[in-house]
Amino acid sequence: MNEFVQQSLKQCFIDIEFDVIEWNTLFTNWRQGAKHPSANGAHAINVSYAAMDPFFAMVRFTSTKTFPPVSNNWCYFGNPEFDKLISDPRTTFDDKERDVALGKLHARIVEEAPVVWIAHDVGPRAMSAKVKGVVQPRSWFIDIAPMSVD
Repeated sequence: MNEFVQQSLKQCFIDIEFDVIEWNTLFTNWRQGAKHPSANGAHAINVSYAAMDPFFAMVRFTSTKTFPPVSNNWCYFGNPEFDKLISDPRTTFDDKERDVALGKLHARIVEEAPVVWIAHDVGPRAMSAKVKGVVQPRSWFIDIAPMSVD
């Protein structure tokens, strides 16, 4: 997948190099942030993570309150506008109003593009009729124990 991203970005005149490290080390570096020596001068990081709720999906990447070592805003992205957009849904208790506020936050994240979303597979599906026993979860995680392949 990384090589596909590298080739695709090259078509946009963006050259990237990889600093390939072990997955747990990557997570440690992610928590330490881009300014930490362990980042090795990187300008971006490619991390897999679970987006279970608005905090994990959006807030920790755009809030000035989530700069390392507090949370995972690796690139130190944030400003007063985003902090206000984050505050609104956190202080709104009406479900519909909160959804509207989260929609505004999401729209600004898309417009500003502090991150590039490479893959979104929080809802895996069986890809073959040979796979049996798939129970689509109501959460972000799927139980593979009952699955089998004919």
